[in-house]
Amino acid sequence: MKKNSIWNKTVRFLNILLGLGLGAGIAIMSPVMRNIRHITFGQYLIGLGLLLIKIYLAFFLQLIFHEGGHLIFGLLTGYGFSSFRILNFMLIRKGNRIELKKHSLSGTSGQCLMSPPGMKDGRIPYVLYNLGGVLMNLIVSALCAGLFFLLRSGEKYPEFLSIMALAGVYIALTNGIPLNATVPNDGHNAFYLGKDPVGLRSFWVQLAVNAESAQEKRIKDMPEEWFIIPEGADMSNNLIASWLTLTENRAMDLHDFGKAKQILDRLLGGECELVELYRVLMLNDRAYIDILEKGKDADLSYLEEKDAAAVLKQMRNYPSVMRTDYASALIAKQDRNEAEKILDRFRKIALTYPSGADIAAEAELMEIADSAAGPEETVQLTD
Repeated sequence: MKKNSIWNKTVRFLNILLGLGLGAGIAIMSPVMRNIRHITFGQYLIGLGLLLIKIYLAFFLQLIFHEGGHLIFGLLTGYGFSSFRILNFMLIRKGNRIELKKHSLSGTSGQCLMSPPGMKDGRIPYVLYNLGGVLMNLIVSALCAGLFFLLRSGEKYPEFLSIMALAGVYIALTNGIPLNATVPNDGHNAFYLGKDPVGLRSFWVQLAVNAESAQEKRIKDMPEEWFIIPEGADMSNNLIASWLTLTENRAMDLHDFGKAKQILDRLLGGECELVELYRVLMLNDRAYIDILEKGKDADLSYLEEKDAAAVLKQMRNYPSVMRTDYASALIAKQDRNEAEKILDRFRKIALTYPSGADIAAEAELMEIADSAAGPEETVQLTD
């Protein structure tokens, strides 16, 4: 964990530097900042408010262009559309129709996931799909910069075009420079996928599992060969370690808690280089099993560690997190009122969650926790 801690601090430092560069660039181009000595305080506040709106709008538009770049370059290289998310809103393919759902993932503000083409000789195209968003941001930024210089006149600047250009460069750099913080970024995937054939297989499996899940297939019903990881696979490669988390997810869906616990021991034992999000979700699964095994005597202090608690707070409406919270309230804390509140929240989330298969899997695990609490505690999980 020390290695991850140092790296995460480095990533945050790089983001601060890029953010300072972005802020300096906007300040130089902004009329409000350049004329601050010649306007009233009221004019400054109004101008600053408008500037912040423009910055937000520019980042929002560049985010759409970024995810659109993944979509376009993915389609051009043989991938199929699976889902497209901006902030909490997701368009997802269900058979022959597109549905609107709500979903968020800690560490990401958008995501375009696609079903992968079939592997040929252990290879699939991966560079353009992963870097498509970066390329689109740079293309849009170049167009905005060109229009900016074309339309500027004297002291009058098309401010929004300059903000769009700077925002696009910022997003391109933070996604294109290989970084591995909460989740690996696009540059990290594009750079490391070609170094290890097992890593590329892992990338394919993760996309395939996501695509099948979107079509309401449970992970326990997916081909078993997808979850067979070659002996000696490099678990210091987080793409491969993430593949192992899928085998754990499958064991949980099969209710094979003994196997899940063995995989969790390996995942959390120091051998595997997990990104923080996946590490915490594995701790979450370990807590669920501990609760089933030890009841109110389960020691869940590892969920209260600073980093884990921060991620779990952000993911509190994620089905697997709600499942463990429910088990904790019902069995470890023996607090029926808290359990009922979590259950109500779970039902509401289920109405808009993108994968009904995931909801069904977690509902079954909540029913197991309900049974473990004793017959007097039984409640109806589904209508």
